[in-house]
Amino acid sequence: MNHLIGFLRFSHAITSVTNHNNAKYGPTPEQIVMEPKYYIAAGIAGAIIVMSTAVFPFWNLIPRMVTEEVQVKSADQNGCYVQTHDGFVVHIPPCNAKPGDNITATFDGKIREREKQI
Repeated sequence: MNHLIGFLRFSHAITSVTNHNNAKYGPTPEQIVMEPKYYIAAGIAGAIIVMSTAVFPFWNLIPRMVTEEVQVKSADQNGCYVQTHDGFVVHIPPCNAKPGDNITATFDGKIREREKQI
């Protein structure tokens, strides 16, 4: 009989310590139940991240400026159209040159990459 009373006291002490620890450290993973709205929000956030990096790579918006010697093909009031050393035609806004002149121009080097994709 004394053994049974001792066992009951011991099990009660273990239960109270366990409950005290759960209150201190928060719920266990089994006790956490996420609501559907959290799953929906996480899904939308994940889709935005995937779409922003895979479908519309934002790094294409950042120019990579290149300076090289180019030949002016045509000129008008809006600027010059010049041909790069590898055959691409690029618009240079402020330009006072005449067609056939060789000038040093700075332009976005990614123009070539975009034209190659077309």
